[in-house]
Amino acid sequence: MFEPAASLSAGDTARVIALGLGPMGCAFYLWSYALRRGDPRLIGVLANATPLLSTTSLALVSCASLAVFASSFFPRRALAMASGPSVEVAKH
Repeated sequence: MFEPAASLSAGDTARVIALGLGPMGCAFYLWSYALRRGDPRLIGVLANATPLLSTTSLALVSCASLAVFASSFFPRRALAMASGPSVEVAKH
């Protein structure tokens, strides 16, 4: 019913701790600093714009089309475009 328990080696444990203290610790510290010193409304807007900005920058750096990445933001539209034009038949 349950997955078997995972056992971490000493190296894996050190990597997990390094991730917690390094990038994650830095991100939480900077978030706290920004909320204490900055405008919370602007910080909220920037935080919510992060997925769009990061995807756009990825597309620009990788020279890919934004249409490739659009499906992550507009999945229903991407599915509709992929399935072709839809035709509705009017019932009289």
